[in-house]
Amino acid sequence: MSTDLLLPILFKVIGGLGIFLLGMKHMSEGMQAVAGNRLRKMISAVTDNRIMACAMGTLITGIVQSSSVTTVMVVGFVNSGFMTLMQSIGVILGANIGTTITAWIIALKISKFGLPMLGVAAFFFLFSKRERVRYIAMALLGLGMVFFGLTTMGEAFETPEVKEYLTQAFTVMNGTTYLGVLKCAFFGCLATMIVQSSSATIGITITLVQTGIIGFDTAAALVLGLNIGTTVTAFLASIGTSTNAKRAAYAHVIFNVVGTLWLIPFFFIYLDGINWVFGHIQDFMVQNPKMKDLSTAKIALVHTGFNVINALIFLPLMHPLARLVEKIVPEKKIEEINRLTYFDIRMLDTPTLGIVQSKKQILFMAESVEKMGSWLGEVLASDEQLDGLENKIFHYENILDNVQKEIVVFLSNMITGQVPHDVMEEARRQMRMADE
Repeated sequence: MSTDLLLPILFKVIGGLGIFLLGMKHMSEGMQAVAGNRLRKMISAVTDNRIMACAMGTLITGIVQSSSVTTVMVVGFVNSGFMTLMQSIGVILGANIGTTITAWIIALKISKFGLPMLGVAAFFFLFSKRERVRYIAMALLGLGMVFFGLTTMGEAFETPEVKEYLTQAFTVMNGTTYLGVLKCAFFGCLATMIVQSSSATIGITITLVQTGIIGFDTAAALVLGLNIGTTVTAFLASIGTSTNAKRAAYAHVIFNVVGTLWLIPFFFIYLDGINWVFGHIQDFMVQNPKMKDLSTAKIALVHTGFNVINALIFLPLMHPLARLVEKIVPEKKIEEINRLTYFDIRMLDTPTLGIVQSKKQILFMAESVEKMGSWLGEVLASDEQLDGLENKIFHYENILDNVQKEIVVFLSNMITGQVPHDVMEEARRQMRMADE
């Protein structure tokens, strides 16, 4: 293939992927802003009830549109003591179900409306005075960018030379044999680890199916791999955090890896079940020519069904899973200070929920000052020199200095982006409280 032909195609693929990822970000931020108060109530409502925690994880991820963001957020909440290990495992199980909504959005087959949707939403976003209207427009703007990005990539893949080359390349890992399934799963895992977005991987997979480059079996096998690849984000976020935060990240890895590996021997039986479901659906839709190609919806069902089945299997096993990660990551003998500070920078992607983590740190500061006040009272009231208690007060003072700095830096970074007015006001209040 000549360079003159290759470069425009490469630019289309890179540009389309960039537009898709930026669209996912705008859609996520817009939906978070619109549902801000509800999101905070959902997080506060998470209990040790495993079904409730799983349902909340599904809802939150459905709004945030990223399981990676949800799991990183959970790791941050566990690290700050806002959430327990058992609660975090329940939310993570639900997050894997919630992230499958992206595939169903793509399956709507309204990609031809992507560009006009983008244009109309942009006008409302730029010129509307009402904040709620602007954020709804921002979410629709993001959705339009998602479809436009997929269309752009699809146009590049449909080029005869590229289509022929990719078709030959994917014959190496055809999902019609068990070895091919393993190869596809590995490739899907690797691709998701690189882009750090399972939504991007499934978007590209669906585009490859729609252009006829890969078959349904290969696409389904790729979907298995992206469930493992998406765990790397939470794992990286757990580095340098508390013991429980590490355990939450490890639980996510174990859940996704084991959940993928056990299904591989039953992969073709599972696909037969998906085809059976769609065989009956297609009987009712055959009169509608637009609904004859159900490949996109089939991939979405593969993704959803896989994660729902795994959640149902693991929900009764949450306690054994918690005990397993407790053995893998044992308690540290020394007192952990990390959990008192350290905000995760990825929490800035969810300012509506990040403000909950900083509030927890403000409450920690208040409790610490209260303790220091009582210790100071003991020192002043005592006739003896209480060196140990005095040193403890100064030690806590140093900790609070670090917490105050981190709160200010975290909140300052948070309010530089697209942040709803109520979150902005709360961030300013928290900074003032931390300073004073």
